Amino acid sequence: MGYMKIAASARGQQKNKSIIQIKKVLITNSFFSFDERLFGKFNVIIYCWSYKIIKSLYLSSNQKVEIIQMHKIDKLIRSKRRTLSLEINESAEVIVRAPLKMPKEIIERFIYEKRIWIDEKLNVLQAKQKEETKFEQGESFLYLGVNYKLDITDTVFNFFNGEKFSLSIRDKNSAEKIFKKWYKERAKIVITERVDYFSKYMQLEYKNIKITSAAKRWGSCSGYNNLNFTWRLIMAPMNIIDYVVVHELAHIRQKNHSKKFWAIVEKYIPDYKLKRKWLRENGYRLKL
Repeated sequence: MGYMKIAASARGQQKNKSIIQIKKVLITNSFFSFDERLFGKFNVIIYCWSYKIIKSLYLSSNQKVEIIQMHKIDKLIRSKRRTLSLEINESAEVIVRAPLKMPKEIIERFIYEKRIWIDEKLNVLQAKQKEETKFEQGESFLYLGVNYKLDITDTVFNFFNGEKFSLSIRDKNSAEKIFKKWYKERAKIVITERVDYFSKYMQLEYKNIKITSAAKRWGSCSGYNNLNFTWRLIMAPMNIIDYVVVHELAHIRQKNHSKKFWAIVEKYIPDYKLKRKWLRENGYRLKL
């Protein structure tokens, strides 16, 4: 069973007495272990099985103690950088980038200091993710960055005519399956064309292209130079598709995200940082 991490901070004149009492309780209770970090507002960091247990334990005492549930770091990426950075992607993952030898305690303090910002970002993401596709008359669907309305009729001659999507009433229950099939077919055609174009331009050779249903990755490049792209990319503007294509092609030469890798990307997509930002901010829209 895994542990949860909770930061506890005693308030007022009871501070030192509270810390001592917390230690006594934790030492005699097999549910908990503690690790004191004497920095900032962190007085004690507690590892426990249940937030409810530790909360009720403190509430039942006479201590004035603030209980703060720590945010989990989903990905910790260390590199030869000098500063800490924090990112929350469209999948609501908390990603921290840190220097190679930075102590974990400093990283945890950084997360604590950014807790309000993290909460705000996660709340916004949660609200966006609650929006469900209903496949109703007049609903909009993205294709190459443009929103097209859905028209539900008795008879359909062309699913997409360049101006709107059309769906017959009898197919409404299969709407999601129909849309995904069409998106995958278009993604295979469009993305293959862009890969062929940029691979020749960049003088790189790939082996195969596969369109996937990946929800968290826009694309990937295997060790054998096979390229994978999610069908959701076909909903993005062409310049965003081009960025992802160049990104994955660049991995044929550099199987990492080093400065050399980004230099390759920048050579062909000079404003790649804007493209990355667009995906971070709008990626949640590229779904059914």
